[in-house]
Amino acid sequence: MIMARNYWRFQTSIAGRLAPLDQTENIDELQAVALANLADGTDHRLNQLARRLQGKSLDRHWWEGHADEEVA
Repeated sequence: MIMARNYWRFQTSIAGRLAPLDQTENIDELQAVALANLADGTDHRLNQLARRLQGKSLDRHWWEGHADEEVA
């Protein structure tokens, strides 16, 4: 879950990048679009979303080690 103070920033930062996902008609297409648009490594939250769309579990090792570095 995203903390309330970060929710708006998160939503606005990914809104444009998520737009192609609204135009998909099946899960395979959705996964392909997500991988192409979200898995570029620029934002760990987008990578986590891409992992979930692939059916993978969240990468807890990453955020457990970096939670203190997160800036509001």
